[in-house]
Amino acid sequence: MSNYGCGHFGEWIVDGYGLPAYEYTCNHEVDPRALTFTTQGGSRSHWHQIGNSRFNVLAYNSGFVEVLENSRGPQWLTYRSEKQKTLGGGVAVVVEGDDYWCDLFSQNLYREGYRRIFGMGYFRKISNHNNLKLDHIVFTPVSDDPVAVSEITIRNESNRERSITLFNYWGINLRYVSESLIYTSGRRTEYGVSLLNWVGRTYGFLRHLLRCDTEQGRTSFSKKFIYHAEYDAERGLLILVPEYLGRKPPRQVPSPRNYYPKSLFLKLLNGKATYALSSAEEFIDGRGNFKFASFSYAPKTPVKKSPCLCLGVKLTIPRKSSQTFTYLFGYAEKEEILNLTFNYEEKARRSPLSEGIRDWKEHTVKFRGGEDWVSREAAWHSYYLKSSTLYDEYFENHFLPQGGAYVYLQGLHGGPRDFSLYIVPTTYLDPELARETLEYVLRWMRPSGELAYSGSGYGRLGGAVVHNKPSDHYLFILWAITEYIFATRDFKFLERKVPFYPRQKGLFSTVAERIKLSLKFLFEEIGLGEHGLLKVGDGDWNDGISLMVPNRSRFLKHGESIFNSALALYVLPRVIDLFRERDSTFCEFLQKKLESLRKACLGSWNGRWFYRAWDGGGNPVGNGNLFLEPVPWLLLSKALPEKMAENLLKNVYEILDKPSHFGQYIVYPPLRTFLNYLEKGWDVNGGTWFAINFLLTWAYGLYDAKKAWNSLLKNSMAHHASLYPNLWYGIWSGPDAYNADYSKRPGETYYHLPTPTTDFPVMNLNLHANFLTALIKLCGIEPDAEGLTIAPKLPFQNFSLKTPLVELQMNEYQVEGVYTPQCSGPLCFRFKKPVHWRHQIRCYINDELIKYNLEDSTIAVNLDVDKGFRFRIIHIAP
Repeated sequence: MSNYGCGHFGEWIVDGYGLPAYEYTCNHEVDPRALTFTTQGGSRSHWHQIGNSRFNVLAYNSGFVEVLENSRGPQWLTYRSEKQKTLGGGVAVVVEGDDYWCDLFSQNLYREGYRRIFGMGYFRKISNHNNLKLDHIVFTPVSDDPVAVSEITIRNESNRERSITLFNYWGINLRYVSESLIYTSGRRTEYGVSLLNWVGRTYGFLRHLLRCDTEQGRTSFSKKFIYHAEYDAERGLLILVPEYLGRKPPRQVPSPRNYYPKSLFLKLLNGKATYALSSAEEFIDGRGNFKFASFSYAPKTPVKKSPCLCLGVKLTIPRKSSQTFTYLFGYAEKEEILNLTFNYEEKARRSPLSEGIRDWKEHTVKFRGGEDWVSREAAWHSYYLKSSTLYDEYFENHFLPQGGAYVYLQGLHGGPRDFSLYIVPTTYLDPELARETLEYVLRWMRPSGELAYSGSGYGRLGGAVVHNKPSDHYLFILWAITEYIFATRDFKFLERKVPFYPRQKGLFSTVAERIKLSLKFLFEEIGLGEHGLLKVGDGDWNDGISLMVPNRSRFLKHGESIFNSALALYVLPRVIDLFRERDSTFCEFLQKKLESLRKACLGSWNGRWFYRAWDGGGNPVGNGNLFLEPVPWLLLSKALPEKMAENLLKNVYEILDKPSHFGQYIVYPPLRTFLNYLEKGWDVNGGTWFAINFLLTWAYGLYDAKKAWNSLLKNSMAHHASLYPNLWYGIWSGPDAYNADYSKRPGETYYHLPTPTTDFPVMNLNLHANFLTALIKLCGIEPDAEGLTIAPKLPFQNFSLKTPLVELQMNEYQVEGVYTPQCSGPLCFRFKKPVHWRHQIRCYINDELIKYNLEDSTIAVNLDVDKGFRFRIIHIAP
C-alpha cells in the first residue's frame, strides 16, 4: 500500500483482514511533534474512531478507549478521569504473583515493541512483558447492538509454565455531553483574538470560579449516580445498574440530560470468570495507575466511587502456547442483556468474533483509478462515515452526526444542512441509513414548516441562540430527498408519514407534504428581498456571514443570499421533476420562482464573479472579495451563459485555488469582521472548507476534468498529511475546515469564542462524506426523476467504482456494471459516450443485446426494472 500521506506518526498498512489500517508508531509522550496546540494547552492525545450503529468509540494512542452512545443524547459511558479513578475502557491487566502490568502505553512497553493499529472497526494493541505477549483487539461488531468486544490473546513465550490472572477492565463514568453554546473549562485560556479573547477568558474564569463551567457541570452531574452491582458467577456476567440521586423530569419529557441511563454489563463469552470487580477504588492510585495487590476480588454494591466492570480469569499457560479470551461490553435495558449476551456466545463458539471485522469490506466505496492511494482514502472515508452512526430514542431513528467539537465538546447535533451533505453519499453506501437520517431531519420540523438549527439533550431542539432563523436548511434537505429518491427509485418514500416536532402532539404529514411545507416556509417566511433573491435570515451556509457586514441587525432583517438563490437554481428543477406527475399547479409555481431567481442571480454578477450577498441597505457583499460558496451551485445548475461560467471559473482558479497549498480558500481577500471575531484566514474568513471545496470539485468536472481530479487530490487527507506531516489530525480524520496557508497557524484548524475546534479536531463528517460525494459524481453517477445517467468526468478512462447501489468499471473500449435500485419500476438508463467512441456501439442489458437511442452523444435505454440489472456497453473500433 502506498504510504503517501502517512505523516510522522506511523504508516498506512494493509491489515490481516485485507483492509487499510494506520499503524501508529509515535512515542507520543516524548516526541515533540506529538504536542499539539489546543485552547486548553498542549495535548499529546491522539485518537481514532471505531463504531457501529449504536456506539462511537474513541481509541487513544495511550491504549484506552472511551465509549459514547446517544439514545437519550450524547453520553460517555467510559469517560477517562484520573481524579475520579476511571481510566477508560478496553484495558487488559495481567497479574502474576507480585508482578502486574497492563496494556496501556508506557515507556517500558514501548521499548519492548508496543504496537498500536487503528483499523476499520477496531483498535489493536500488542504488548510484551517478561516473556508474556498480549494481542488485544477492541472492536465494535458490524451490527445494531450497543456492544464492544475485547478479544485478548495471551501467549507464553517462555520455556516454563506460567500461572497468571488476566483481567479485562472498563472504567464506568457516565459523563453526559450537555449543551454548551460557549465551551468553557478551567484549563481553557484561548477564546479568539484581542478583545474577544479577554471577554472569553473573563467569562470562563467566572464560570470556573462559580463551579459551573462546561466541564465542571458535567462532572457534577456524573457524580450524582450510584451503581447497583449484580454478578452472575455461573454465567460470568457482571452488571451495573445506574441510579440518579436527585430530582429528575418524567422519562418521556424532553430534557437537557439523561436521567434514565440503561444498565452496563461485561461478560466473558468463552470461559468462566474467576473474579469480578465493580469498583476500582482499591486498585487505582491517585496518579491513575493500577496497583493490584492481594485483596478480595469481589463485586461491591452499591458503588459510588470509581465504578468499573472488571472480570478476571485465573489460568495456567503451558510453555510456548497461547489462550484467547473474549469479553463483551455493552449498554442495554437490564431485561435485554441475557438475550444479547447469549447471541454473542453463540457467535463466539463458531469463530473468533474479530473475523466479523471483514464485514466492513461490504460497507465501503471501492474505487480504482488515478493515484493508487485514492482507493485507500475512499474506503477509509466510507468507514468513518458509516461507523459514526448513532441512534436517537426520542426521534426513533439512526442518523449521521456532524461530530467534531460540535458534538463531543458542545453537545450539539446539527444542522439539517450538514445531515443533508452526509445523506447524499450514504445513499450509495447504505440506502437504509440514508433514509433514516432523512426521516431524522424531517422529524425536526414543526407544523409551521420551521426547521430547527440544532438538537441537544433528549428531544430538545433550538437555534443555538444566534441561529433561530437559518435559511438554507430547507433547500439542502430537498437536495438530499431528491438524491435519495432518484438514486434508489424509492418514490414510495413520498407517501411515508413522519411526525412533526414535538412528537407528543401526535401530528403527522407525508414526506411529499413536508416538501411543499418546506418551500412554503422558504418563500413566505424567509422570503425574497428587494433584488429578488432569497433572504439570508441569520445565516445561509455561512454561519458567520452576518459578521461581515457593517450593520448586522439590518442584514438579518433585509439581507439577501446569493448562496441560497444559487442552491435553489439546482434544487428547484429536481423538485419540479419529482412532482411533475403529481401536482402541476405546484410545479408551475416553482417554475416561476426558478425563472425569477435565475434572473436575480445573473443580476448579481460584477463582471468578474458573483456577489456573496446584499447587505440589506442596497450594497453588495463581495464586490472586492471573491466568495467561493455560491460558485459550485451556480455551475452545477447550468444556469450561467457559457462565457460567464468560463470567466467565473478562471477567477476562482486564479484567486482561490491556485495560490492555496491545500484546498481552496473560502474567500479572498479575507474581511475585517465584527470585533475581529474571525481571524483572517481562519474559519469562514478565508479558511478551506470541505463542504464547499468538494462541491467545487464536482462542479469543476462539468468544465475541466483535470482540474476536477486535481481538486479532489488537493482536498484529500493524504495531501494535507504530506504538507503538514507534524500534525496528527488530518492523517486519518480531521475537522470541517483548516486555516489558510497565509494565516496564523497554517494548516491547523480554527477556534473562536464558542467553539474550540482545535480541542477536538477529528471525526467531522464534512471531510469524510463530501470526499465521497465528489468521487461518486466525478465517476459520473447522476440520478434524476427518469432514471440514471453515467457521464464520467475523470481525466482518465480506466477506473472502477463499486458501491452497494451502483457498480461501474470502465476502460477505453467498454463500460460495464450493475445498478441495484431499492424499488422496481420503469427507468431510463443513459451513458454519455466518450468523444473517441466514433464507431459501432453495442449495448447489453443482463447479457442481452438490445436497441438503444443515441442523442447528443448519450446512449439511452428505457427499461422496466425488477431487482436491478447488469449493463455492458462496448465500443467496437476497427
